[in-house]
Amino acid sequence: APRVNGNGSLASNGSVKMNERNHEEELLQPYRVMVSARFVVTSLLASMLLAYSVGSAARLLLLPHETTHDKLLSLRDRPGYYEGYARPLPALTVKEGKKQPKTRYTGRNFDSTMSVSNSAWLNTERDANNLGGGDARQCHENKHGEQECSNDEQDEVEEEEEDDEDEEDVPNPSGEHLMVDFKHVSAEFLNSEHRLAQAMVDLVNEADLTLLSYHCHGLTPAGVSCVGVLLQGYVSFHTWPVEGVITFDLCVGGNTPIISAVPTIQQLFGVPRTATMPNEAMARPEIRWAHKLRGFRFHPDDTSIFSGTDLGNYIVGDMSAIYKKEIASIETDFQRIDIYDTIEKEEEYGMHLKSLANDGSYFSRHSLSFRPDRIVLLDGWLQSSLKDELAYHEALVHPALFAHEAPKRVAIIGGGEAATLREVLKHNTVEEAVMIEIDEK
Repeated sequence: APRVNGNGSLASNGSVKMNERNHEEELLQPYRVMVSARFVVTSLLASMLLAYSVGSAARLLLLPHETTHDKLLSLRDRPGYYEGYARPLPALTVKEGKKQPKTRYTGRNFDSTMSVSNSAWLNTERDANNLGGGDARQCHENKHGEQECSNDEQDEVEEEEEDDEDEEDVPNPSGEHLMVDFKHVSAEFLNSEHRLAQAMVDLVNEADLTLLSYHCHGLTPAGVSCVGVLLQGYVSFHTWPVEGVITFDLCVGGNTPIISAVPTIQQLFGVPRTATMPNEAMARPEIRWAHKLRGFRFHPDDTSIFSGTDLGNYIVGDMSAIYKKEIASIETDFQRIDIYDTIEKEEEYGMHLKSLANDGSYFSRHSLSFRPDRIVLLDGWLQSSLKDELAYHEALVHPALFAHEAPKRVAIIGGGEAATLREVLKHNTVEEAVMIEIDEK
């Protein structure tokens, strides 16, 4: 049947089919949507915000843990922490057999009692036994606004000294500086002014030094800075409790040897962390240290074994060594003998620690292969080391003995560490070996 167009005219079947075909072709055309750049940027930001919110919520709900900020706050906000401030810091006294040094204290600090925990000054034995009876120190402020203190009893003692007393020798303007770094140390120890101050006082007494005064600042939110003024120099340190790190300095003038204080420093300040969970493995405290010469040496006789030698430059003066330990230091009638164990690389130190575990592992079953390098020095100069001495002594001994048809009697002049004797005895024809050494030690 014919169809009627919108204008009232009749339409043929052919035109109707053509219109339907055109409509179908339009439907098959690609679908395109135009969006603005603002819509794209807004959508991306909204997606990122939603992902961050979901991730943060999941972490808090599924993985609860203490943040670094919480650790810092918990160190000083734990119950009873500030009760320790009521305890006085360790008192300083003159050791028996020593006279109180002639000094005058002058100091200035920020006017903030919250930043200063406590301070201590050197007292005589009588003052230390009569702390409740008042302090004999008299302090006043000078014209520059600085605080000056003196001890009346000390002044009286000075007046009673005999006029003909020999004056002490003026020390040379030189000294020694010991730098020590620790890690994996107890956070509670590193955040306690009292414990750190006690360790410093014990160290000074053990090293036979004189501590005139010391001052400790408890930092917020965590950490402690202390400095001690020595009659011979100074001692200072700063702590990072959360990281378990402390940096330590001991500088002493004159000819006082201070390398021997390293084991004492390690014992007093290398306090291990305490496990908070059963079977929790805690890393043991690690120490790195170096020794440097300070000042100037004007006199030809004022020399040091550490000045320009292998011992001073590469052993005690190297802060980069992962592990360093003095095994022996001996002065004989002929020479000075120093023996050190050293490890240069982190991976070697890790394997050395595994070899000490005694857990049946490959490292513990072959512990000799992971020993530190043992170095022998004579008068500060490298003589031999565990890792290199084999090549040296093999080349020294075997060519000569193989050149002999049947060596039976061997004389070794200057035996040293007896490595030459060890190589000589590898030849089964040798019947007698005599090592000649003038230094019995």
